[in-house]
Amino acid sequence: MLLINPHTSFYFRPEVHVVSEEGLNVYGAVTWGQFFVYQGFNEKTGWMHTSSYADVMDEFLETVTEEKGQFFYKYGNEKRPVIAKQVTLKYKDGNE
Repeated sequence: MLLINPHTSFYFRPEVHVVSEEGLNVYGAVTWGQFFVYQGFNEKTGWMHTSSYADVMDEFLETVTEEKGQFFYKYGNEKRPVIAKQVTLKYKDGNE
């Protein structure tokens, strides 16, 4: 069971079911004409994007070094390799 406090009235956000050919399957509420599901769930998880300043920012400092063309990051007292992978983003260009 997912219990949330959306800080708005029941009628403020329309409910949508979004399914894509890439595997997206989510049900929930959208807001202010935005395209993402602000609060919702799917077969694996549920979420709520809050609007408060309780945890407005997290900051992290990473120590990254390079040795012979390979990058490493510090994790405690050890060096771990930075794993890079290429990601292809699909997008629509004009009417194609």
